[in-house]
Amino acid sequence: MVEDERMVVRFTKPVSPYNEGEIAGFFPQRAAELIERGLAVEWDGKPIPPPTTTEEHIPEQSGEPLDGNVAQVTKNLAGIDDIDVLKGLAETEDAAEKPRKGVLKAIQARLDELAPDETPSGETPSDSGGDDDGE
Repeated sequence: MVEDERMVVRFTKPVSPYNEGEIAGFFPQRAAELIERGLAVEWDGKPIPPPTTTEEHIPEQSGEPLDGNVAQVTKNLAGIDDIDVLKGLAETEDAAEKPRKGVLKAIQARLDELAPDETPSGETPSDSGGDDDGE
């Protein structure tokens, strides 16, 4: 009886149904073909580290200025110079089920940058009225 000798490879690129980093055994001819094509390397038997991923995986802007956390929204707002658009965004955020105070403050800060004389800082509902000490 002849034993089937297999060669174990680790994929360096996805090859259906295998993903990058997976290992599999093949007949030597097929393994050599995969290695020659740069799709796999001969596996040395050592543990394979998990694929490297960046901690800071931030999706690209989805097109909506109010999408994301406060830092992302602030970044998005920097590209908006239309005061009416910013006021509309403030109204939209304020009308949300759970308006985000930080986002409202970021919108107000952007409005103040563009037209400090036109938009009083107390205009958005996020402001807790810090000027008013009396009750």
